[in-house]
Amino acid sequence: AIFVWKYVPETKGKSLEQMESLWKAPAETKRSKAM
Repeated sequence: AIFVWKYVPETKGKSLEQMESLWKAPAETKRSKAM
C-alpha cells in the first residue's frame, strides 16, 4: 500500500479509505479518474 501511495500520482493526498473505494469502484470509473 505504501508503494502505491508513494509512486502512483492518483493516490496522492487521498486517505486509505478513499483509495480502497477507488479500487472497489467499477473499472470505467478507475479509467476516467486516471486520465
